[in-house]
Amino acid sequence: MITKKFFGIAFMAIVLFIGFTSCCSDDDLGSDEEIAANLIGPWETVTHRGWYEAEGERESEDWDYDAEEWVCEFYKEDTGKEIWYGASEKTFSWSVKDKVLTVRADDYTEKSEITKLTSSQLVIEAYDEDGNKYYDKITFKNK
Repeated sequence: MITKKFFGIAFMAIVLFIGFTSCCSDDDLGSDEEIAANLIGPWETVTHRGWYEAEGERESEDWDYDAEEWVCEFYKEDTGKEIWYGASEKTFSWSVKDKVLTVRADDYTEKSEITKLTSSQLVIEAYDEDGNKYYDKITFKNK
């Protein structure tokens, strides 16, 4: 009798645990407006992983960045600034729609899926198999 009661209680505890943990998702980044608000501020690049294809050959990219080598600053007015090595700067405009970050500068437009956004970390992924074949995964930390 005690064994049946123990297993019954254990089963209910497991069901409740699964039920409660499945209702909440760590992958939920919030609405586009919440994402945009959480992007405001300086983000320092930590890692850049990926690949690109040139003349049919796939080349891997794997960079680790030291502090302040590549910093992206997002401002409230949907503008921003990219800073390389503290010297070279480029301004851009940005927007978020359907969890995709679009950055527009004078010489490029880049769309990246936001896969993680916390108060301390931003991870974006960009992929293109149609034109310029490449994949990028860039991790930033809040500066």
